Amino acid sequence: MSTLEQASASPMPDGITDPNFRPLPGRVGNLTVPQQHALQTLKNQLHDEGHFVQERMDDPMLLRYVLLRNPGEFTLSIDAFYVSRTRDSCPIGRAPCVDPACRFLRARKFDVPKAKAMLLAAEQWRRDMKVDEIVSDFEFTEKEQVDQYYPQYYHKMDKDGRPLYIERLGKLNVQALYGITSKERLLKRLILEYERFLTERLPACSAAIGHPVETVCTILDLKGVSLSAFYQVKEYVNDASKIGQDRYPECMGKFYIINAPWGFSAIEILGSSYQQKLLQDIRAEDLPADLGGKCHCAGGCSLSDAGPWNSDQKTGNGVA
Repeated sequence: MSTLEQASASPMPDGITDPNFRPLPGRVGNLTVPQQHALQTLKNQLHDEGHFVQERMDDPMLLRYVLLRNPGEFTLSIDAFYVSRTRDSCPIGRAPCVDPACRFLRARKFDVPKAKAMLLAAEQWRRDMKVDEIVSDFEFTEKEQVDQYYPQYYHKMDKDGRPLYIERLGKLNVQALYGITSKERLLKRLILEYERFLTERLPACSAAIGHPVETVCTILDLKGVSLSAFYQVKEYVNDASKIGQDRYPECMGKFYIINAPWGFSAIEILGSSYQQKLLQDIRAEDLPADLGGKCHCAGGCSLSDAGPWNSDQKTGNGVA
C-alpha cells in the first residue's frame, strides 16, 4: 500500500475552508492504516474501561500522546499546542473541529499502552490539581503587576494561524515578582492559560485561518537576561516544563529565542538581528513594535489579549 493510500485511512476534519490545507503526518486527515487502528483501539479501551472524556479525548488529543512512544514510525519536527471541542460542541461556530485524541497518540509514537498510561496519569493529575476549579474560579488579579517583572502573554497569530506566545525572560526581577505573587499562583495561571489555549485560542485561530490549528508559535526574548535571576526561578521553570510535557503534550509549533547571549544553545537561536526572520512567519501588524513589528495595542501588547479569540480586546479571568 502506498503512502498516499495509507494516509486516506483518516478522513479530513470538518469545517476546513482553506483549499491549500494539507495535514501533517500523524494528524487527523493524514493517518496511515496502522495509525488509524491504534487510534480506534485506544478509544475503544478508554470507552470500555469508563475513562473516556469526550471533550479531552477525541482523536487529535489522543494522537498527540501515542506518537511519542513509537520512535520507529515517525521523525517529527518541533512543529507540534490544539484541542477543540467535538463537532457538536465546538465553541467557535465555524472552527474546523477535529478530534483532540491524536495528541496523546503522537506523544507516545502510536504505542497504545504507553499512550493510555500517559493519558490516565494526566487525568489523575487534573483531579489532584483540581483543574476544573482553576478554570472556573481562579483569578490572577496581580496580572498587571507581574507583567512588569515577568511578561508572559498571547498576542495575535503567525502567518500559519498559530497563536503567538511571547515571554520576556530578560525582564525577570525575582525579588519583585515573588513580592507580589507566588510559585503556586504562577503555576495555577499557567494551567489556566493552557486550558484557555486549548479550548478558546486554538478554535478561534482555526476559524480565522480556515483549517485546524494545533500548535503555538513561541518567542522567548533573552535581552538583558541574568543567569542568577533565572536560577532563582529554576524550580518554577522546571515545574512548568513538566506540566507542559506530561499534561499538555505536542503543543509547540515554532520556537524562536531572540537576543540570545553568545554561547547560548537551543532550538532556533536568533541574536539581536532577529526581526527579518520573525517577519517571515509573522505579519508586521501582528508583531509587537518592541520586537520589530508595527503593533501598538492600547495599554500595551502584553496586556491586550489581542487575537481572534478576543475580538473586543477585553481581558477575562485576570489572565492574558
